[in-house]
Amino acid sequence: MYYIIYKTTNNINGKIYIGKHKTNNLKDGYYGSGTILKLALEKYGIENFSVEILHYLSSEEEMNNKEREIVNEDFVERDDNYNIAIGGHGGFYHVNKDGRNHLHNNRVNSLKNLELGNAAFIKKLGDIEFKEKWIKAISDTWKEKYKNGYKSHWIDRKHSEESKKKIGRANSIKQKGEKNSQFGTMWIYSLEEKLSKKIKKEELPTYENLGWLKGRKMKF
Repeated sequence: MYYIIYKTTNNINGKIYIGKHKTNNLKDGYYGSGTILKLALEKYGIENFSVEILHYLSSEEEMNNKEREIVNEDFVERDDNYNIAIGGHGGFYHVNKDGRNHLHNNRVNSLKNLELGNAAFIKKLGDIEFKEKWIKAISDTWKEKYKNGYKSHWIDRKHSEESKKKIGRANSIKQKGEKNSQFGTMWIYSLEEKLSKKIKKEELPTYENLGWLKGRKMKF
């Protein structure tokens, strides 16, 4: 019996999944059982993924400990992987142990829409006004949750300095140029409508013809 820690890589976007596997056959074609990983395999095609063994362990306990060491909460919070649960246990245990299964479902549904391609939804997100309303609706929902006593699992916890550096490095790469969510957009405002909003830069002439001005005005 082999006890291994493996890494599955999406060769198109670079995202990874790290998991554990107990097997008698190292060539059994196992890519992982993660919820988001399965959706990604379906979207991109299994031929666009590769698997490598990171560690060979001598027992199931050692395998679980090694996965727990690598796939910790900081790792799960990163955006460059498909893991949604801390290692060393089954995924369902992690997301339910504090009664937070709704958080797991929220992340799965969000990734289905954004990462895996609900075409109609993504098309709507191209409309800046719709996107702002959508973001506000999410914000209002969470404000209501906190108002009713919900407490984040991050309360009274802090990222380590090393974790902060990793997040900063990842964000600096992710947000460069066209990867930045604000790339190609700008603020405009209307004195008549007493409103500021963000638009695509190529839309500016159309709005200027309607009396809109460049810039963002907070008070009217």
